[in-house]
Amino acid sequence: MTDIKTKKVYIFENSGCIRRKLDTKKISVYLSLNGYEIVDKPDIADIIIFIGCGVTTELADSSLFVVKKLQKYNAELIVTGCIPAIEEEKLNKIFTGKKLATKDLDKIDELFPDIKIKFKNIDDPNYFYKIPLFNPFLKCYYNMINKINSVKIKNRLGSDSYKTILYNKKTFIIRVGWGCFNSCAYCATKKAIGPLLSKPINECVSEFKKGLKEGNKYFILTADDTGAYGVDIKNNLITLLDEITNIPGNYEIFVVNFNPQWVVKYIDDLESLPENQRKKITHFEIPIQSGSERILKLMNRLHDIEKIKDSLKKLKKAFPGSIIETNIMPGFPTETDADFEDSLKFLNEIKINCGYFMSFQNRPGTIAEAINPKVTKRENTKRIKHAKRYLKKAGYTISNRPFRVLSPSKTLGFDFAYFPK
Repeated sequence: MTDIKTKKVYIFENSGCIRRKLDTKKISVYLSLNGYEIVDKPDIADIIIFIGCGVTTELADSSLFVVKKLQKYNAELIVTGCIPAIEEEKLNKIFTGKKLATKDLDKIDELFPDIKIKFKNIDDPNYFYKIPLFNPFLKCYYNMINKINSVKIKNRLGSDSYKTILYNKKTFIIRVGWGCFNSCAYCATKKAIGPLLSKPINECVSEFKKGLKEGNKYFILTADDTGAYGVDIKNNLITLLDEITNIPGNYEIFVVNFNPQWVVKYIDDLESLPENQRKKITHFEIPIQSGSERILKLMNRLHDIEKIKDSLKKLKKAFPGSIIETNIMPGFPTETDADFEDSLKFLNEIKINCGYFMSFQNRPGTIAEAINPKVTKRENTKRIKHAKRYLKKAGYTISNRPFRVLSPSKTLGFDFAYFPK
């Protein structure tokens, strides 16, 4: 067990996920309030906490590489995030120390038995964790890297993407819940994050008012499954949006990770919001994944493609100034050229504003792992090239470069992004 006399802690994360970045911030606040000193270098730390990601093969491999590197320091290493659950077998081969999956983060108190303020009593943060920089050289270096990355993200994702605004402007993040309501066939993250747990609506509204008081204009509502908000507490996302957008002020609301099944379920309620409230919701991130009904069914997602199209068309009409962003997953097992063509036609028919393509990856322990035949790399590359030509012809700018998350040499690995010219 960790000795309370051990004070210096170095915290590092390599996640491509908003929620894990918020977890990192909460851990830093938790330790600071309990008397630990957060330091800016691992070589002066008594404890190193690493928050690892496993959503893609690239990030999982990167996380495992970081675990190996961090073990060389004369400090106790604690590995948390999604990597302990997603890549449990691989992690156990290289690391035998303390591990804590995302869904078990409240158990961090067991690793620090002498703390006075429990983790569950720490307020959920609304900003990302930033490594405290005491060394002037490190401060200059990281400031420069952050500026460069902000420009790169804008160039790679376009100015309309919520990620661009997230990294280029001051944003206030409200996590409305944890865990996921669904079990998508390709997703390994579910076993790391656990079932749905919604934050009480009064807490969400209170956080929003706090953000307004602090002078914020951009508010991101996020969760692992944002549209499912409230299902477990006899509430729903529409009630939350109604309460928030009724509050006076000059601000914009971004609803991200809003899965199509919830758009279909709530489209009538969204249309019924008063116009002055609808104008405050300026961005929807709605991960479509595929425009093929057959593939969506295999993915274990809502697969009534006509209902999805109809709902998105109604959404665009009800929120005429809003951005609709999405992502497509090429190469899901058994996908044909015709299935993929359905995805491209979907994007063009709905006139999606921006998004990216991220190819299917065979993640451990998923339903899709057993679905065959797999799409070959050659077939998928051919489809990606076709998609680029198709979208260019439809009037989009194509960004071929990978998106790098804000940590050294970590690549999220999407195929390409597209946004308006």
